[in-house]
Amino acid sequence: MKKCLLQQCLSMLPVLLGVTLLTFMLLHFSGEDAADMLYRQHSAVSDAVLTQTRARLGLDRPLPVQYFSWLGVLLTGDAGTSYISGQPVSAIFFDRLPNTLLLASASLASALCLALPAGIYCALHHNRKADYLLQVLSFAGSSVPCFLLALLLIYFFSVRFQTASILNHSGGFPAFILPVITLTIPVAAKYTRYIRGEVLRAMQQPYIYGALLRGISKTVILRHYILHTVSLNMITVIAMSFGSLLGGTAIIENIFMINGIGSLTVQAILMKDYPLLQACIIWSTLIFTIINTAAELLCSLLDPRNSFSVQE
Repeated sequence: MKKCLLQQCLSMLPVLLGVTLLTFMLLHFSGEDAADMLYRQHSAVSDAVLTQTRARLGLDRPLPVQYFSWLGVLLTGDAGTSYISGQPVSAIFFDRLPNTLLLASASLASALCLALPAGIYCALHHNRKADYLLQVLSFAGSSVPCFLLALLLIYFFSVRFQTASILNHSGGFPAFILPVITLTIPVAAKYTRYIRGEVLRAMQQPYIYGALLRGISKTVILRHYILHTVSLNMITVIAMSFGSLLGGTAIIENIFMINGIGSLTVQAILMKDYPLLQACIIWSTLIFTIINTAAELLCSLLDPRNSFSVQE
């Protein structure tokens, strides 16, 4: 396990370095540097002031020197200061992070509660009317765009049913009801199809037929054999979905006015607040890689066969 952990940590380094380099280069070639951003609200700034500011910020140095200097400061935990608010961008990011984590966690938990029984039911009633109906519903749920689903929910709950408490933007629990429903539907639809396929694949394995011939009940086989196999595969799928939700909730957070990482990233892009945008990208990437590494380690703990290649 120590070797597995070390291997996973070493594999994270090229990914993180690549993200920092790509982020730095894209923002560098955007056409405006930090000096332009600092003085963009002023009507007229002389070239001498801009030159002095670029020299003070180190923007007149070669690009590799700028990158490694910025990377060295970043490794100390200092991601810079926001051009708009003047606050440390790391503090702004972690102030918004709990809302996004709550939204993503609640959506995944709700999706699993819906998809697990639905997927198992479809597999056990393969090629029956209930199976076809749930498959159609799952395809429909995964085909509807999230923003359209969000607007439909707002229309029905706000205009038709006039439940203003659900659209309360004070940050309480009611404010997360509709966003969670919006994100739960496509995730649950995808999970239902995946669980159905995994259960069907597991039911066709020779050891399942052997267990049935030995007189083991279908309930015991489903609980101790099939669900164990499906759960191992679902750990990786959930980790990937959680990472995608961290960066993919931007539209939903903006529609429902939730102060999360997605809306913060959109604001940073619109305001051209490059330090804040860099922090959002880098911290989100770090969280995503940590979640996936934890998922792989958990799979290795639950099934030692996954770590054989590491031990060798």
